Amino acid sequence: MEIFLELILILIYLFAFIAIVDAILHSRTSQGAIAWTIALITIPFLSLPCYMVFGRRTYDKYLEARQHVDAEITHTAQILKESIQPYQYPLTNQEQQLQVLENLAPLPFTHSNNVELLIDGKEAFPAILESLKNAKKYIIIQFYIVRHDNIGHKIQQLLIDRAAEGLNIYFLYDSLGSFELNDDYIDKMKQAGIKVYEFNSTRFFKSNRFQINFRNHRKIVITDGETAYIGGLNIGDEYLAAVPEFPVWRDTHLKLTGPSVKIIQLAFTEDWIAVTRTLPKLDWRFTPRKNDNKTHCVKSLLVLPSGPVSTLEVGTFSFLHLINSAQKRLWIASPYFIPDVTMRSALQLAILRGVEVKVLIPEVPDNLLNQLSTFAHVNWMINTGIQFYFYEPGFMHQKILLADKDHCFLGTANFANRSFRLNFEISILVSDGDFAKKTENMLKKDFENSHLITEKELRSKPLYFRVLSPIARLFSPVL
Repeated sequence: MEIFLELILILIYLFAFIAIVDAILHSRTSQGAIAWTIALITIPFLSLPCYMVFGRRTYDKYLEARQHVDAEITHTAQILKESIQPYQYPLTNQEQQLQVLENLAPLPFTHSNNVELLIDGKEAFPAILESLKNAKKYIIIQFYIVRHDNIGHKIQQLLIDRAAEGLNIYFLYDSLGSFELNDDYIDKMKQAGIKVYEFNSTRFFKSNRFQINFRNHRKIVITDGETAYIGGLNIGDEYLAAVPEFPVWRDTHLKLTGPSVKIIQLAFTEDWIAVTRTLPKLDWRFTPRKNDNKTHCVKSLLVLPSGPVSTLEVGTFSFLHLINSAQKRLWIASPYFIPDVTMRSALQLAILRGVEVKVLIPEVPDNLLNQLSTFAHVNWMINTGIQFYFYEPGFMHQKILLADKDHCFLGTANFANRSFRLNFEISILVSDGDFAKKTENMLKKDFENSHLITEKELRSKPLYFRVLSPIARLFSPVL
C-alpha cells in the first residue's frame, strides 16, 4: 500500500511539473504563469485538476478544423470582400483613431446598415420569431444557452415547420452553456432535417462540460443572409422574465440589415467549420433589399468577432482602445464587472483625462462567484472617481460601452477577462450620432432605475461577503 501511495505521489508531481512547463510556455501573461507555477508546486493535489479545467490558453482544434476547408473559406471571404466593397465606409481624418479597430476586424467599416435597438426579450423575441417565419431560403441559429422551456419549444417547433417547407437550417449551441438541454429536444430537430451541432472545446470527447475555457458565447440569428440579431439574449424563459427567480430581466439585443449581416454570417461560418469541417450553403453576395430605408441607416458599422484563436487579443484590444480614446464620456453596462489590471488602469486614466466614467452593474446577481468578484473590483476602484451604479429592478444582462457622442459597442461580450480572452464573442461597433443618442436615452432610463454605490453601502455588506469577495477576485482571470 505504501509503495502504491508513493507511486501516486510521484505521478502527481510529475504531471504537476509538466503542467508548470506548459504554463510557463503558453500562459498569455507572466502573472498567470507565476500564479500557476506557485500553485502547482505548493498544492499540486488541488491545483493540478484546476489547471486541467482552467489552464488551457490555446484552442488548436478550431484552427485545425479550418485547415480542412481553408481554400473554400478563403474563397468565400474573397467573394464577400468584393461584394461589400461598394459599401466600405472610408474613415475621415477625424476618425483615424478607429483605424486600429478596423485593423482588428475581418472586414472594414461599412455603410448602408440599419440597426435597431431591441430592449428586453419582449421586443427581441417577437422580432426574431417574425424573421424566422418570413425566411425564404435558410436560417442560422447560434446560442450559448438553449433551454427546453416555453420559448425554447416555440422556436424548436417553428424551425421544424420551416424545415418541412424546405429551408436549410443550421443550429449551433454550446455544450457547457446548454448542458441542461435534453437529447429529445435535439433529436426532434435532427429528425426534421435540421443540421444541429454542439460546440465543444475538447478534441477527444464528444462533449466536455468540465472544460470551461473556449466556450462559444455568441448569440446569432440570421435569416437569408439579410437580417441578423445579436446581443445579450439566449434562448430561455428567464430572458423573457418568465421564471420566478428572475421576474425582471433587463437586456439589449440588436436587429441589423445591410452588408454587415454577411460579415456576421462569416463569423458563424468559421464556428460551423470548427465543429463540422464543412462549409454551409449560404448566400455571400450582398444585394440591398428594396424595402430598406436608407434614411435610417447608421453612418458606419464594424463587426468585431473575437476569441482565443486570434494572434492578437481582439476582445481586449477593442475595449481597451475605446476606453483610451474616450474624451468626454464612457458609460459601461455589464452584468459582470471583472476587469484585469490593464482595464482598471485604462479606466483610471480616463478619469484623469476628465472623462465621465459610469458603470452600471446588477444589484440582483445570477451568479454568486461573479457577484463576489465584481464587488471586490468595485470596492477596489470606488475611490478613483468612477461612478458605479446598482441596477435595482432585477437582473441586468446587457453588454454595452458608450463612448463620447458617436460610438456604441454592443454585443455578447461582458466586461470580464473571460470575454476579453477566453470566449468566442461577437460585438458591433456603431459609429453614428443618432444611434448613440438612442442608446444614451435607453441607458439614462436604466440609470434612473439605479442608485449610486457608496463606500458606506459597501462597508455595510455582511462580513462573509466582505471576506469572500477578495478571495473570489483571485479567480478573475477565468471569470
